Amino acid sequence: MDNSIQVPLTVSVLIDRFFANPLKLDRNGQLHDIDRSSLRRDEALVLASFVHRLRPEKSLEIGLAEGGSCVAICGARRDCGIKERHIALDPFQETLTGGADLLELEQLGLRGAVNWLPERSENYLHEAVKRGEAEVDFAFVDGGHDVGQ
Repeated sequence: MDNSIQVPLTVSVLIDRFFANPLKLDRNGQLHDIDRSSLRRDEALVLASFVHRLRPEKSLEIGLAEGGSCVAICGARRDCGIKERHIALDPFQETLTGGADLLELEQLGLRGAVNWLPERSENYLHEAVKRGEAEVDFAFVDGGHDVGQ
């Protein structure tokens, strides 16, 4: 069994660009250190490898934080040719990070690959079930670490 991490060059380049500088500038001119709340580069590579192998048409992420996981997921999905936008739920992007992650996604050419929704997962998922839109092929959960979520 081959346990090596295999990530296409186009995806690893995106991940490397994201992690090249741990300080990310937000819309208000404030700096945010991704080392405080983002997954690490090696974790992003594993996530991208997993997503690339799975090729999920419908994907969901709970907790966008500084955007490292979203870069890995969206980069891998784009490399697979998946057109449907990745859904990322995080109600605190504008208030806690000033949209720094969204700016990073834009700079990396991935902003169009993600549908960011400023909603809590427990609200979004409840409504998605009602609409019959709750099924996803892949979910990455790294936000809302309390019982309700």
